[in-house]
Amino acid sequence: MEAIILLAGYGSRLDRQDLPHKTLLPFGEETLLSRHLKCLQALGIRKRQL
Repeated sequence: MEAIILLAGYGSRLDRQDLPHKTLLPFGEETLLSRHLKCLQALGIRKRQL
């Protein structure tokens, strides 16, 4: 199985000028993107397109 993660948008309405992209927002001790990638790996999905 293959997964596609859409990475559109910069989160301009978020008041975070220090981040280059909203997928790099912190979520606990990791970023949103790393959390999504770990979840996909746990589900056995090895092919990922960003």
